[in-house]
Amino acid sequence: MVFLKSSNASRDKSCCTWPLAIAFLVSLAVTVILVLALGPLEQGVSKAMPNFEPVDFGDDQLPGLVPSTNAPSTSPVFDEPQYEFIQCLDNGGECCNGREGNCELRLNEMLFAMAHNAMSTEESGYDIGFNHYKNLDGALRAGFRGLNLDVCKCDGRLSFCHTICGYGDRNPYQVLLEVKAFLDEHPTEFVVFVFQFSTGSPSLAELFGVMSSIDGFVEKMLVVDPDEPEWPLLRDLIYGEEKKQIIAFQHEANDNC
Repeated sequence: MVFLKSSNASRDKSCCTWPLAIAFLVSLAVTVILVLALGPLEQGVSKAMPNFEPVDFGDDQLPGLVPSTNAPSTSPVFDEPQYEFIQCLDNGGECCNGREGNCELRLNEMLFAMAHNAMSTEESGYDIGFNHYKNLDGALRAGFRGLNLDVCKCDGRLSFCHTICGYGDRNPYQVLLEVKAFLDEHPTEFVVFVFQFSTGSPSLAELFGVMSSIDGFVEKMLVVDPDEPEWPLLRDLIYGEEKKQIIAFQHEANDNC
């Protein structure tokens, strides 16, 4: 004999279970979003990991061992990057993004190290919500040539922010001016921008307006011809007559420019 459950009982149970399940999933999603948005992931991971620092037991606790006369070694702490990204010889030869050999590469063959949410740094004064410790100029000097920036509109003004207004917030004019100053100082370097349009429905035209207000910035930007079968060589961009050092991509903008 088979006993079938009442459809009413099943309906009552599902009516109680689904709201609880949905509430739990929503709470979990909000928690994950807040953790990712308000603090660097590596900090949370480092706190959760066990401590692997060596333990000093003292010579009296290790019988039979001869005490070392050497000074204990310490891990060096570097304030500045020890790796020199630009390795071209200062002999007047060609140099493209750090190396002479890169000049033979087409733009789509070059690997660009990218900083995600590059404007969001602790050094810029943000204790929470930052992605990086060093500021944008430090990233460029370390060798990052790809810059991802979230474009927001906060209180009626254009801003680079970390998804939420006020977190990692930077003035676009100041950020782009810093990048141009770096490129003026390093004429052999090429930078890729990836603009992600985010909070507040900012427009591409507004961002281009900021770029245009910086003397010489737009002139450095490469305009890609869709009919060209190949991307240009870095040599042609950097040492060409028009001297291009910037290419910009965007996604999620509501307009075209």
